Amino acid sequence: MIIVFDQGMQPVANLSAINESSVQMHLLPNGDWPEKESGFNMKLLDFTWNVTKFFNNDKGKGEMHVKLVFNSPGSVSPSSAQDKI
Repeated sequence: MIIVFDQGMQPVANLSAINESSVQMHLLPNGDWPEKESGFNMKLLDFTWNVTKFFNNDKGKGEMHVKLVFNSPGSVSPSSAQDKI
């Protein structure tokens, strides 16, 4: 996933300093499909992440590349409507 900020950002020497304690990310289901699925385990939508790159791009905007690892990739966006991070 690539996140582009609306302005330049201060460089970060240690990318591991950008983690779940400083930035929280969650998957938001599109609509109420998990509630309609009898006994759906919301933990299937959990994921871990780490920042792989963080820099100011050629347009002067901060850019952060994030690697996402989902607990159950097949459980994310099971219908045509896409879930959101």
